[in-house]
Amino acid sequence: MVYVSLEERQRYDRDMERKTEFDAAAEEQYYKEEVAMRLFAEGVDTPFISRVTGLTEAEIEALREGS
Repeated sequence: MVYVSLEERQRYDRDMERKTEFDAAAEEQYYKEEVAMRLFAEGVDTPFISRVTGLTEAEIEALREGS
């Protein structure tokens, strides 16, 4: 049987909570970028894409350059 101290367990739980938050933020960013790329493909202008997705115009332009 393995014994884990309460402090170690709390640290593990806190790390897992942070990982979950980070993963959710990364997933949200991915979907915003996907929406931006689809709108770009439809000929929508950058300011509108920025308003819809919450991405900055610089982030959108970087996506365009990378595609």
